[in-house]
Amino acid sequence: MVPPLTNTYPFNMLEEMRQALICARIAGKTVFYLAPADVPDMATLAGARALGRADIARIAVGAKADFSVVDLTHPAMQPVYDPLRSLLSCAAERAVESVYVDGRCISRNGKPQNLDYDAAVKVLKDVLKYATGRIVANDPRGRPLSELAPLSLRSAPAV
Repeated sequence: MVPPLTNTYPFNMLEEMRQALICARIAGKTVFYLAPADVPDMATLAGARALGRADIARIAVGAKADFSVVDLTHPAMQPVYDPLRSLLSCAAERAVESVYVDGRCISRNGKPQNLDYDAAVKVLKDVLKYATGRIVANDPRGRPLSELAPLSLRSAPAV
């Protein structure tokens, strides 16, 4: 199975594969235009071939061991009839038990390994506060954050 999380864009490989499946079927005007079994190869091996790389996108001697372990007992994978279809259509990353990159476990039960998650979130919040506090000064037209990046939903009134 391919890793659902990547270290580059897109951040969720399973979601990207699902979108590719949906878009291909819309473009082909039939749900049979692209089979779920074709999608993982398109997302992994085809890209590796395009890059001229034989050391990625496959489990083989000499290749980087990047893979995911999917929990077939997860409710979103039920009933287990066509696991790949269930993974791409319904379960996505929710059914991923662990992710391995170059043979090392980087995520287990949805939690990154070897990372202080709370500390990382604090750094992100600090960086957001720093950056948004300088929006007006850094925008050539002096626009506020509310104009440059309006919120999708109105904020609740302060209590």
